[in-house]
Amino acid sequence: MMKFLEFGLVKASIIGILTTGFVYASVLSKGKRDKVPDTTVGVKLFFLFVVLFFISLPFIDADNSQTTAKENLMRFTNGAKLICEGEDSNKYSVSSKNGWSRDKNYFQKDSLLIRADRCEEE
Repeated sequence: MMKFLEFGLVKASIIGILTTGFVYASVLSKGKRDKVPDTTVGVKLFFLFVVLFFISLPFIDADNSQTTAKENLMRFTNGAKLICEGEDSNKYSVSSKNGWSRDKNYFQKDSLLIRADRCEEE
């Protein structure tokens, strides 16, 4: 599943966690300035759930991409024609009849590799 992690989403999650931490620290310092008792359990749980959400988001996306790749590889094996987007944003028509083959989680033709999760059935 690690090969399906989108590093842009990982970076966004890290930024979200840091932002949540800064907001939480701000809430804590405001409470101490105003001499309000320590924040409630509900506020602490809310921030904990937000942090856990940001941590799990890249892995949920990676699992979804892996599932999509498995489905597309099965469709390819069953003879379906797929439209896939390469790293260069070009669209490719992928099918075993056009000389494409499977290589783990990729479709391969000559030196071109396309991730199987970036395809749709035609």
